[in-house]
Amino acid sequence: MPAPGVCWNVSDPSGVIFLNRVSRVVSTTVPKMAFDMAKNWVLEVGGQIQLVRFEDQPYSDGQENNNFNVDVGIVYRTSLGFDVLGQFGYYNINYLRDKTLSNGTPDVFGYTYRVGFRGQITERLSLEGLAGIATVETDFFPASGNDISDSTFVANVHFRYEATDKINFFLDFGRQYVFNGFGDPYTLINAFTFLANFELTEQFSLRGRLQSTLGDSDQVPYFLLPSLGSGSTLRGYRSWRFRDRHGLLAQGEWRWIPNRMALDMAFFYDAGMVAPRLDAVALDRFVHDFGVGIRFHGPLSTPLRVEIARGAEGLHLVFAAGAAF
Repeated sequence: MPAPGVCWNVSDPSGVIFLNRVSRVVSTTVPKMAFDMAKNWVLEVGGQIQLVRFEDQPYSDGQENNNFNVDVGIVYRTSLGFDVLGQFGYYNINYLRDKTLSNGTPDVFGYTYRVGFRGQITERLSLEGLAGIATVETDFFPASGNDISDSTFVANVHFRYEATDKINFFLDFGRQYVFNGFGDPYTLINAFTFLANFELTEQFSLRGRLQSTLGDSDQVPYFLLPSLGSGSTLRGYRSWRFRDRHGLLAQGEWRWIPNRMALDMAFFYDAGMVAPRLDAVALDRFVHDFGVGIRFHGPLSTPLRVEIARGAEGLHLVFAAGAAF
């Protein structure tokens, strides 16, 4: 039993060891499949499944939902080192509700039409950009006649730059329709993530992350706000402990590697905060944690990581698959 005054929490960010009963989103990306068609032409198929759930609240007034999207793309591989692609997508937002009622949050479906390119721009810089149009339509109850349709510009940008073999940067931007609930069936968000990784020595690594929804006045579902707290961010706090429109995270690890093929250990320190506005981010408002962990791994992956972290809310035990960063 933990000593008096010690709070034990368990984090399972992969969602496979423990079931976190706190309100949550579970997203699974279906691996993209590629099929060679003809010389330089490739067919790609991919998608995502997303489940939104609340704690002990059946239906939750039309807020819980099951979502999925499917993307089909045609890729032409040029001789210049980059690909040109066109992509068609279908997405569906299905709100869980009592089907015997004649009202509630309506389901949503829509289509995306995008074109773009991707490739290795230089030896160390890779870039993918897609832009186009997305349509959205609500599926109200048959007798209501209140269906709503809309369309907008959408875009996705993925950027990776390897400054050296030990220092790299990632940028990801997406503008798209997503679920909303709470009376409104859908909303449009602009989400941005920037990552910086520094492997200063073989044993010592640093990571920084900035996440933003870009518009301080945009309506963003609570579940899609940047969050901190989990087995890979603030490890001394439960999953998704902190949420707001902007999130900043800094992490450091010192690793001891007794066996490169099977085992390593690490001492770590995490610090971060979330804020409603970027100008509200301040170092004196950061929350902190520190701890120690053990990782069981092979040459290519880490099937099990066990860590114990200490934060302001007590001790936190982490079970996860994959490296923290």
